[in-house]
Amino acid sequence: MRVDLILCLMALSGCSLTQMTGDMMKTYTVEHMTPYMMTSDDLEMACETGISMGQVLMSFSRVVSAPHIAAVGVYATAATCSDEAAWREELRQLRALRAGNAPEAMDARIAEKRAHAVSARRYYASYQHLIKGLREPGDRCPEFINEHEETAWMLGLLSGLQATLHDRAASGAVGVPLDLPKKIARGSQCLNDEKWWGVPAALRAAVWVSVPGAVPQGQDPWATLAKARAQGEQAKVRLASAIAAQVAASAGKRALLVEIIKSFKVATKPAPQWRLIDALAARQVEAISDRLWTEDRGHRTPFGELGSVPEKEEEDGQDGLLDGIEEDPAPATPTSAPAPDSKEAEEAL
Repeated sequence: MRVDLILCLMALSGCSLTQMTGDMMKTYTVEHMTPYMMTSDDLEMACETGISMGQVLMSFSRVVSAPHIAAVGVYATAATCSDEAAWREELRQLRALRAGNAPEAMDARIAEKRAHAVSARRYYASYQHLIKGLREPGDRCPEFINEHEETAWMLGLLSGLQATLHDRAASGAVGVPLDLPKKIARGSQCLNDEKWWGVPAALRAAVWVSVPGAVPQGQDPWATLAKARAQGEQAKVRLASAIAAQVAASAGKRALLVEIIKSFKVATKPAPQWRLIDALAARQVEAISDRLWTEDRGHRTPFGELGSVPEKEEEDGQDGLLDGIEEDPAPATPTSAPAPDSKEAEEAL
């Protein structure tokens, strides 16, 4: 038995079984549960783990220091459950519009916004725990003690960007700060692009494309996205491709979007220790593909055919993923161009 445990058990005050359990839970979540979960490609189990573990883990903050690093991944995975709900309601709205059912379309739009608000709260909670556990992105980078903290930094930055997108889709219901994307771009410079599958560069490029005046002199955001995608595909963790797909969809660049979707048709065996991240990337691209199929054919991507797209003429637009981010929030979807609200749904019929 460890000496510190013996001393703790012998002490009359200051150390309790609850405190020991809290410390153990923090360490176990960061060093064992999260790395193990990353090796699985079961997204539903991951989201349910986040849902079930979140309150239990954070309850130990009543007796020990808050488990901020552990909470980053827990809240991020919990948010993927409400992501699924938002995507499901978006497709229901599109089908209702095709069928000429205005009340159904309006109901789906309301349900979609509610789901986006839940995702925004969870992703923003993930980001807030990141800055409490390490530091807020700014002029200086945190001094990572180990790779667990570096992983949390990457996940927390992703959560911050997703929180912004989902909050806009929920008409600003959560109140995520509008300057957050620029902080995400600065924070991404603390990560090595090659080590993290091109994701840091993809995050920067997403902000450059979408926030007016954010592109540094001499930088080409689309070229940066292309390089980031190549790094991710080579590393067999395609998260940068999913970010690029979100950007292309919101910018109206259909040709690029189709190219990205088709790249997921090629069978790939993801890096074993990051199966969950690659599966999440594929699911995000599939959600965008489902929107294209539902708009054009009335049903989602055929089973087993991710990588195929309904034929449609190319059309490039100018709107960015985060257009108007420094203005009042307006309804939008994080995976595609803005869907019509309930009034627009009526007019469309």
